[in-house]
Order: sequence, then structure tokens, then C-alpha cells
Amino acid sequence: MDEDSGAILRQISSFKNMIDQVNEEIEANIQTTRHIESEIIRCSELEKGYLIRESKLSEMVFNDEFELNGVLVATTVARNSLESTEEELNAMNSYIENMLRRIQEKREKFITQCEQFQEDIVSAETEELHELLSKKDALDNERQSLISKIDVLKHSTADFIEEALGEIISLTTDIDDLKNLICNLI
Repeated sequence: MDEDSGAILRQISSFKNMIDQVNEEIEANIQTTRHIESEIIRCSELEKGYLIRESKLSEMVFNDEFELNGVLVATTVARNSLESTEEELNAMNSYIENMLRRIQEKREKFITQCEQFQEDIVSAETEELHELLSKKDALDNERQSLISKIDVLKHSTADFIEEALGEIISLTTDIDDLKNLICNLI
């Protein structure tokens, strides 16, 4: 019976060793499961961080697109303004040309009248001479005034066009910078 009890004790000891080994494997599996769960939590937190970052980047892209649209609208307005200014300048140049033509016609008429006056000088009165001379002075004064106004208009128009072109170039540079920034962000 001692042998049976020894065999039973050895078997119990063997079962205990097997149970201990199973328990160790279970404990190792529990540790592995805990490690996997902590990795899952860490990955979830990283995913949340990436989603937040993606949201911020999307917001930045939308803001940049909005600003770019604003710049495009401003550029369009500037172009329209420039075209309008050019049309006004052309109209003003046409007006000035017409005014100069009329002045030239008046001058020619005046010269013709002077020649007529010289032919009729014997019969003409002194009063008429004074009147024609004052008309000539008035026309010359008007001509000088118009030439001065034309020069002032040319200079101010050229300055305005130069300033508008500078702003358009600046806006174009800003647009290129925004495009580069968006390309870098993407």
C-alpha cells in the first residue's frame, strides 16, 4: 500500500506540476493579453491624436482655400478696376484729342481771320482789332491750361496704373505663396 500511496503521491505531484505549468501559461497569456490591451489603448490614443491633427489640417486647408478665393476675388476686382481705369483713360485721351483738334481749328480760324483782317486793315476799326487779340490771348491761355491739365492727367494716370499693377503683382506673389503652402501641407 505504501507503493500505491507513493505512486498516488507522485501522480498528484505530477498533476500539481502540470497544474502549476498550466497556471504559469495562463498567467503568461494574461500578461500578453494585458500588453495587447495596453497597445490597443495606446494605438487608440494615437488614432485620436491623428484624427485631431487631421481635423486641424483640414480646417487650415479650408481656411487657406477661403483666403485664396478672397485673393482671387480681389485680383478680379483689381483687374476690372484696371480695365475700367484704362477705359476712362482712353475716353479722356479721346476727349483731349477732340479738345486739341477744336483748339487747332479755332487757331486756324483765328489765323484766317487775322489774314482777312490784314487785308481789310484800312477799313477795320480799332475795336475789332482789340477783340480779336483778346480772343487770341484767351485761346492761348485755354490751350496752355489744357496742356497743363493733360500733363497732370497723364502723370496721375500713370502713377495709378503703376500702383495697381504693383498691387496685382503683390497679390499674384501672395497667391503663389499660398499655393506653395497648400502644396507643402498636402
